[in-house]
Amino acid sequence: MPNNVQIINSLRSNLLEAEYTQWRKGLVRHPNQYVIDIDQVEFRGDTPVALIDLKTWPRYETPSYWEKVAKSSYTFAGKMYRKQAQSMGCKAYYVFPNFDIDTVMVYGLSDNFGWRRMTVEGYEEWLMTLPE
Repeated sequence: MPNNVQIINSLRSNLLEAEYTQWRKGLVRHPNQYVIDIDQVEFRGDTPVALIDLKTWPRYETPSYWEKVAKSSYTFAGKMYRKQAQSMGCKAYYVFPNFDIDTVMVYGLSDNFGWRRMTVEGYEEWLMTLPE
């Protein structure tokens, strides 16, 4: 169990990361210059098996929200996630964790994976069995 110092350091780290991301995205001044965040890369040994973009769970969960996310996978950022994953020899996913309700939504960007709603335990199991 983390102590207070570890919790404070973690919060500070998260704030610095968010500040850096905003600062870096503000530096984009050229029409062909882009920035995307890659949150996690899952490895098995030294082989990448999944590129994961962590997303925030929506305030109001509706079917139209998830449809909008699926459509956004065809934007520039979605295409770049797929391209990066392909260059690494793995697949790309959007992951929406919500530990308050023991649910994780996963959307596959690289293939016909589509949407999967999992319990946190199911998500852990899915992660451990990558690649599928």
